[in-house]
Amino acid sequence: MIKEYKKRIKNHKYVNLDTMHYFLNEIYEFQDSGKITEKQANLLCGELSARFLKEKSKLYEVKTKVYV
Repeated sequence: MIKEYKKRIKNHKYVNLDTMHYFLNEIYEFQDSGKITEKQANLLCGELSARFLKEKSKLYEVKTKVYV
């Protein structure tokens, strides 16, 4: 289940605050239902955060380029 969810995060078109909120809710629902452990939930949250920061850095690069 963890591998499939990591793949889902990785292959999602983009990750913004709305999609991050959606994914986090799903992760915590899985944890509450006992499908995954707390450690696994933390790892998935880390994957999600890394993807979010990667998207933000791309956006920042585009906004800060200077055109001459």
